[in-house]
Amino acid sequence: MIMKKFIDFFLSNIIIITVVSASVLALFFPSLGVYLEPFELIVPLIIIVFFCQGTGIKKNELPARSNYLKVLLIAFFISQVLAPVLAYACSRLLNWEGDSLVGFMLICCMAPTLVSGTIIAGQAGGDRTVSLLVTIGINIVAVFSIPFNLSWSLGAEVHVAVLPLLKKLLIMVLIPAIIGYLYSKKRQGFIARKKAWFKYIPISCLFVVIYISMSQQQEAFKELTGQMILDYSLASITVHLILLYIAYYLCMICKTGVEAARSVAICSSQKTIPITVAIWTSTFPQYALALLPGMIFHLCQIYCDGLIAKKWSRK
Repeated sequence: MIMKKFIDFFLSNIIIITVVSASVLALFFPSLGVYLEPFELIVPLIIIVFFCQGTGIKKNELPARSNYLKVLLIAFFISQVLAPVLAYACSRLLNWEGDSLVGFMLICCMAPTLVSGTIIAGQAGGDRTVSLLVTIGINIVAVFSIPFNLSWSLGAEVHVAVLPLLKKLLIMVLIPAIIGYLYSKKRQGFIARKKAWFKYIPISCLFVVIYISMSQQQEAFKELTGQMILDYSLASITVHLILLYIAYYLCMICKTGVEAARSVAICSSQKTIPITVAIWTSTFPQYALALLPGMIFHLCQIYCDGLIAKKWSRK
């Protein structure tokens, strides 16, 4: 009886437990994550996630063309228009300059995160097809909008290697999702029998991705002060939740459906950290602590959405 209650508690809180345990492990035992980093496991893990997500797409559940356009327009507005504007207003309100301003604007101009958004949207009872559409579509479009947003907000010329990034997105995200969908059509019986595998394998991948990613940033974490953590956390949670709920209610107003609204809200309001790190390294290396706001934002968004997903999944 006690074991059953423990298992039920674990499964109902699996996203929060995954994120917290991976974060704690990275903070206190980063050596394994540092050792694993040269093996470049994050890319194959992302491929596995999108293959598994692709197996969950059902042809008869694909949204109408009108819904495709609605969710993409709303997601683009939230991720690439409203997010940079809110971040800029928040930074000015807090009188941030230098590292804080650059770091916060960097993360808020990014595209949706590749791994956690689709996984959490699924846990929240969202539409899997819509979450994939938003994640893939906005990441491709953001290759062109990110330099523009960083230029007007920071007054610095930013260049993004478009073709290599697009190629990477196709290999990591689009192609695995399509292969997963085609595989599910051929092996429907196997997919149905192993449904739990295709649900929990992506969550296991999320654990490893968070652990390896955070383990690499130990030196940066040492520079954080209590005041910095408080300021960055409050700003991150405020901006993220405003984006999430505006996205949700815009979808409801546009009658996309509750499941689609949940997916758009979670995926479009989340931000990816790997591209943040890449642009910071190539364009803003003089701002040594600019990565800190992005790291705090990334953690806050996953904690917040894990709690929201648990609440939504009950409805």
